[in-house]
Amino acid sequence: MVAGRPDSEQHRGANRLDGDATIRYTVGCTAALILTSIVVLFWPSSGSFMQRFRLEWPIWMLVCQLLVVGGVAWKYGLPASRRGRVVFALSNGLLLTVAGLCLFHLMEFVLTRFLELMLRAAVAGSWGLALAGVPLVLRWIRQRRRGCRRPYALAKWWFLSAVVLVTAEPLAVLIDWQRYRLTFPSLDKTPHADELHIVTLGGSTMIGHPYNPRFGIPNVFAWRLQQMYPDQTVVMHNLAKEGINLQQAVARLENLEHRPHHLLLYSGHNEFYHGMEELVRTSSSPFLRIDHWLEWSPSFRLLSQPLAERLAVRTARVETGRAFIDFPVAPPLIHQRRLSRFRRQLQQLANFCRNRGITAQWFVPAAAESVYEPNRSVVSRGTNEAEKDELRQMHQRAKALESQGRWSLAADVYRDGLALQPGFAEFHFLLGECLFRLKQYDQAREHYALARDEDGHPVRANRDYRRAIADVAAENGIRVLDAAEVLRPHTEFGILDRSMFHDNVHPTLRGFFLLGAAAADDWCRSRRLEPRFGQSADVEPARFSQATKGLGVTVDDLVLAYRRAGHDLVHLARYRFDESRRRREGARYEHWAEQLKTGEIKPGDEGTESLD
Repeated sequence: MVAGRPDSEQHRGANRLDGDATIRYTVGCTAALILTSIVVLFWPSSGSFMQRFRLEWPIWMLVCQLLVVGGVAWKYGLPASRRGRVVFALSNGLLLTVAGLCLFHLMEFVLTRFLELMLRAAVAGSWGLALAGVPLVLRWIRQRRRGCRRPYALAKWWFLSAVVLVTAEPLAVLIDWQRYRLTFPSLDKTPHADELHIVTLGGSTMIGHPYNPRFGIPNVFAWRLQQMYPDQTVVMHNLAKEGINLQQAVARLENLEHRPHHLLLYSGHNEFYHGMEELVRTSSSPFLRIDHWLEWSPSFRLLSQPLAERLAVRTARVETGRAFIDFPVAPPLIHQRRLSRFRRQLQQLANFCRNRGITAQWFVPAAAESVYEPNRSVVSRGTNEAEKDELRQMHQRAKALESQGRWSLAADVYRDGLALQPGFAEFHFLLGECLFRLKQYDQAREHYALARDEDGHPVRANRDYRRAIADVAAENGIRVLDAAEVLRPHTEFGILDRSMFHDNVHPTLRGFFLLGAAAADDWCRSRRLEPRFGQSADVEPARFSQATKGLGVTVDDLVLAYRRAGHDLVHLARYRFDESRRRREGARYEHWAEQLKTGEIKPGDEGTESLD
């Protein structure tokens, strides 16, 4: 016993110290388990053991916490102070919360949102301090010149933020530029003298989908070229791949062994399928208002990318449009940035072809007009709910008039709606439908094109991307073919309809034939082959039946193509608020495929394509 201090007081003091030890061990264990949870969550392994371990981890986390905390409390006792009990309860409560988030697969989402919030606070704080501190620093410097030696309290923080921004922002610009810069192979090996090498780049259209690998632009191009140069061996390198954008298409040039004589490009439809993290960040972010300003910071764009990539897999909002009035996947600032990037990449490809002595042809890609409705329709910024409700009522009123066959009155309703919202894609398309019914085909074509160009979720190259391809080609002396103008004269009403396209971008057999033959004829007319291979043979105009027969297209190919087309239309249906039309058309293709397979109908019957 210590003098002046009873045994009970000594015991309470020791218990209080032991309680402090319990708090330290509990907090340490909680922090360790939460950090381990983050490692388990972001560990790149995708094996079955790791997947099972992730599922069971919330249970193991709680077991570990119970064993550690129970053992520590048994040895040292529970915290005696109120503050200690609060810390003890909060630590265990936090771990229970983390375990619950892991159990319901929300941990990644919550953590990513938290990191997004911290990033925005850091960038906004750095810029705010740097800009707001400038007048204060100037005032402080002026006071010092007048003899006032009072220290400036925020000088160090202002200087640190200014140095970080001056260093980080230019570096982020450089990294972003290099990330989207195209790389090209050297291609030093030249082909044999009697071989004519062609390389084609692009996405699914250049493959020939849905007829690949039997029929497509490359097949028809090579077939036609072989007719013109029968003494040469035409070697076709089709490097196209489904779903790729221009940057990915150019990267596939690494697969070549020889330098080609000619490069054929059909690209532009898939640019919004990629860079999804950029679209997720701008379309579904809860920080949309502040992001509108932070997007000007290259550091913010660079650092937010890995966070948004994690959310891009989880959030499907950029992939589905489920509302009559929706938001665009790319606001104007992002759209212009991506368009400028696309133009730079086209220029780099043009420079590569010129430096390697490769002739080139670029297609301005075409898309369906009357066949495919817009995915998303958006209103101008600042439109209130009352104005949106008015558009919905107009839509219902016009649809009722359409059901009665009163196409002129329905067209007037759509015009009234477009007077309020000139960029509303759905009304442009529906007005085009009404005008088509009224046999006003030229006006219908204009509104179909506007519906394509104003689509808030583009899966067709809009006017900006089409113009970029044409402009860069003209600036570099590259021969360009406008696919729409190649196909349009062969339609009944000058509208790119079902006779030329199955869905949003994939041509029919005849459409592919017209594009491939036009490219081959145009290249030979340019006389760029004559210095090396001489003048082409005098051949008759290409005929569709000759191409299908020469390339071996059969009924089985048509069956496979129609099944693919039906699947594509069902897949594309989820992009719209009203899926019925696309699902109905997809079912029709499936029905045609079954009828052709069983021999119930022949190619050319019931609206199917003829092979002759």
